[in-house]
Amino acid sequence: MKPLIILPFREQDNGKLKLETQPSHSEDIVIGKDKAAAFKRWLDR
Repeated sequence: MKPLIILPFREQDNGKLKLETQPSHSEDIVIGKDKAAAFKRWLDR
């Protein structure tokens, strides 16, 4: 199993984050605005 790499993400107008991964995923991966700040903090650890 290959590791999942999170590429730079895009903030959408509604405060959600849309993730791009390598390898790519067939469905969109979206982090809701209520969890976006915690996700960003988690990435910065």
